[in-house]
Amino acid sequence: MCVSPISRDNPFKIYLSWITRAHAQEKKKKMSDESWLEGKNKYIGVPNSWLVIFVVFILLFTGFGVGFRQRANIPSGQDLIGDLLALEVTDEDWVPSRDEYERSSITIDFEIDQSDWQAGGAATPTGPVYSYFYGEPTEGDTGIGITPAGEDITVRADYDGIIWIDLYGGSDFYVIDTVIRSAIPECKSTKVVDWDGDDNLDLLMQLDLSRFLMEDFQYKPTYVMELPLMDVDVAHAIDSPAAQVVGTAQITKTITWKYTACDAEDGYAISELYVLTNDTAKGVDLTLKALTISGTHTIERGSSTLQPIHTSIGGAYAAYYIQPSDVSEPLDPDNLIIFRDTNMGDEMYFSVQVQCNFEANDDLLVSIYIVVVDPAGTTAVLTDGVELNEQ
Repeated sequence: MCVSPISRDNPFKIYLSWITRAHAQEKKKKMSDESWLEGKNKYIGVPNSWLVIFVVFILLFTGFGVGFRQRANIPSGQDLIGDLLALEVTDEDWVPSRDEYERSSITIDFEIDQSDWQAGGAATPTGPVYSYFYGEPTEGDTGIGITPAGEDITVRADYDGIIWIDLYGGSDFYVIDTVIRSAIPECKSTKVVDWDGDDNLDLLMQLDLSRFLMEDFQYKPTYVMELPLMDVDVAHAIDSPAAQVVGTAQITKTITWKYTACDAEDGYAISELYVLTNDTAKGVDLTLKALTISGTHTIERGSSTLQPIHTSIGGAYAAYYIQPSDVSEPLDPDNLIIFRDTNMGDEMYFSVQVQCNFEANDDLLVSIYIVVVDPAGTTAVLTDGVELNEQ
């Protein structure tokens, strides 16, 4: 066997020669690929590069490529461009406030899924308004509107991914703070406050979206906020209990009014509840005691036993059981929130205890007033009186 002088005298030159040949082969392959792209298709006579661009366009930008994209988990061309533009690159000088953060901000597709809390399925409220803020808003602030169908919003690390949302579910659906807190995992808190100074209370929700800052998303992420709303029904009826005989001995009587006509899977807010007599003052002939609520409607917020706040209305003795500062305020925390659940009956009973100290021939009228308020602040009053006779 003959050994060349190069391999015998200098092994390094063997290695150099091998590298040179490999580089030449790679260059030749690359030139071959480039020449193929620059060349024309022999069947249809157009550049091969045009064919590549055409195929990519078909797959990414047309409905024809939907099946392929779904199997390969590839977004459409429009989504790809939009998502890449939506992602904000972290500044080199940015220092995360928490070690888990991967970026200083990110734009997400924020959607609101409005649902009927009792009936289930989608809700279609009239005139809902949703807007968000980076800090808790105060008078003079202007929020950024969110449409239920979807809105691009930016989550920022300098606010630890927190946004505040002002929620108004329209004129025919209530927003209930207790329901929202239990339904939305990202909800940190809710607050009922007149932040904008318009003399109407607003429901604010503090939402934690910091998890979107903790991952380096390739495409714009989507967050869907599940928002349960309570369908309103304030057109109710109240019956007229029969008159009661009291006698002259001290005795406690129970007057019960039956409250009906609430549609199934709807609810209502009682913003004012009081009992009015035509007596002159507490304890002269009668004293109003506790009022209890029972029946097949469910009390979502408030107590089933209410204690009296003794007062005078128009010179006559009365007792408030719900006494708000504004009877037309649907978000007042003192409101009684009640709903008729699925497959439940339609009756609610309001029973007031009346301690009587009647004298001969006494004859008094005891009347209940129930005020319901809808989400737009419109009130409706139901009232009925019961006569108490000494004999």
